[in-house]
Amino acid sequence: MNFKKYMLLSGLILASAFLSQGVSQTDMQVDDSLQFKNLQGETVELKNYTGQITIVNLWSTWSASCVKEMPVLERVYQEFYPQNIKIVGIAVFSDAKKIGPMLHLTKVHYPILIADKKQVKAFGDLSIIPQTFILDVNGKVLQHFIGSQSFNKLNEVINKLIDSQTLTGNLN
Repeated sequence: MNFKKYMLLSGLILASAFLSQGVSQTDMQVDDSLQFKNLQGETVELKNYTGQITIVNLWSTWSASCVKEMPVLERVYQEFYPQNIKIVGIAVFSDAKKIGPMLHLTKVHYPILIADKKQVKAFGDLSIIPQTFILDVNGKVLQHFIGSQSFNKLNEVINKLIDSQTLTGNLN
């Protein structure tokens, strides 16, 4: 491998490691008036998920990182659903015909919505996916992750949010 390729690869690895860290987004609000189609073709509004801590994961069927992360999110879903923590996956840049088979393959049971190009823009720069947004009960972005996350990382962040919102009385 020549030096330029080595430096480029090293830079990409470092950028990937940096981008996969949580970034607090206390000034960002997700537009809860956004509407998406679910797999049954029904319209679902994002505001259906306000009132509880919600994890919004933007993923694509063709992304190996997304597919790797989906069982992690399923585990988070199973673990925290009884505590009123919701997860919704939003498929972006995906062939709608491939979404169902991917969910079957990854054994995902949390709700999946489908975004069109206009809806994708509402989440900002999605040049790297997956991206995960953790929203408070009002839809304010508390954490934003770029890249695939581990169960331990998400578990730690969610438990801290539960503790802080319980202490302030904001959790239903």
